[in-house]
Amino acid sequence: MMKLALVQILQNFSFAVCEDTPIPLELEAQGFLQPKKPIKLKLVPRIPANNKE
Repeated sequence: MMKLALVQILQNFSFAVCEDTPIPLELEAQGFLQPKKPIKLKLVPRIPANNKE
């Protein structure tokens, strides 16, 4: 069920970076590659090809 839900989300939405996410991304110097500030994403509805105007 989770895979089907994930497929539906990926088919119907695109991911975009929010304004709160710093660009360029700053990474922590120690340990794993992780950003200093969180990466915030938003879902943007996809427009079906047959409905484009």
